[in-house]
Amino acid sequence: MQASRAFRNDVEVGRAYLPDSIKTEVGQALPDSVKIGISICYDIRFPEIYRAYRKAGADLLVNMAAWPMSRAVHWEALSKARAIENQCFMVL
Repeated sequence: MQASRAFRNDVEVGRAYLPDSIKTEVGQALPDSVKIGISICYDIRFPEIYRAYRKAGADLLVNMAAWPMSRAVHWEALSKARAIENQCFMVL
C-alpha cells in the first residue's frame, strides 16, 4: 500500500485506508501522536471546519454520515476534496 497520497484513488465508498504507521487492530487505540478531527454529515460541505482541524494539528479527519446512495458520488467527491485540500487522511 502506498501511504504517500492523502486519499487513494482506488477507494470504494465507505472504505478507508490508513498508512502502515498508524494501522491498528480492531479495539486497539491509535498512537497518542495521531490527532483526529471529527465532523458529522452535512459538515463535509464546509471546508473551513477541516482547515481549522488541520491548523490545530489534526492528522486524521473523520466524517460520520448517512448519505443516501443516490448522493454517494457527491459525498465521495466532497470527502476527496477535504482530504486533498488539507493533505490529510479522511475516514468515512
